[in-house]
Amino acid sequence: MKKEVSLVFRGLTLHSPLISVVLVTRQHADTLRLRLDGILSQCTTFDTEVVIVDRGSSDGTGDICQEYKALYPDKVRFYTRVPGDFPEKSRIIQLRGDFGIICRDEEFWSDIFKLQRQGTFLMTHPEYDLCFHNVQGSNAVYMRSRDYSPGEITSGKLFRYYSPLFRLSGRHSAHHFSLYEKIGGDIFTRYSFRGKIRCLGNIYSEMVDNTIRKTNLPFLKNNFSR
Repeated sequence: MKKEVSLVFRGLTLHSPLISVVLVTRQHADTLRLRLDGILSQCTTFDTEVVIVDRGSSDGTGDICQEYKALYPDKVRFYTRVPGDFPEKSRIIQLRGDFGIICRDEEFWSDIFKLQRQGTFLMTHPEYDLCFHNVQGSNAVYMRSRDYSPGEITSGKLFRYYSPLFRLSGRHSAHHFSLYEKIGGDIFTRYSFRGKIRCLGNIYSEMVDNTIRKTNLPFLKNNFSR
């Protein structure tokens, strides 16, 4: 299906939505509204969509997700995952944006211009596949504002600690990524990128719950694609 043109920015044609935000959550009813409000209050000159994936919560997380889906029917989509599903049963969730970003369980977007800063950078620098920034409270090494190669920073570290926005369309990217959950609850992402990588340097988000989870969760896999 052909996308509708949203606007023209500095001679570039933008589509609607430009960015797909994937919020992955489980058992976080206490902080979920805070994180969703941080995403939905982003000030941008382009359209975004929010795709919520609940990984089998039993604490009311699903009810909150349904509430926000009803409040923002044209912006929010909601999917549930059942613990015990294995890769062969995985559902492919279509992302409509040209760029994608994952908001992790504990991350709060404290800067209302976070998406605007990252989106503008990728729009105006088509040679880059991905841009990221430092996250307060992530216990990760502070990264300076400069270009990085895949050998300097792995995709696992990028997606765990640095809130990257990545290109879903274009000549460099692999056009999809996979999200896994290992036993122990650790989340990591495999994403294939071949273009340049830039750290924007500043802090645009923070961790609201940095507790290491010890729950014994089954192996899950989600595939997202354009």
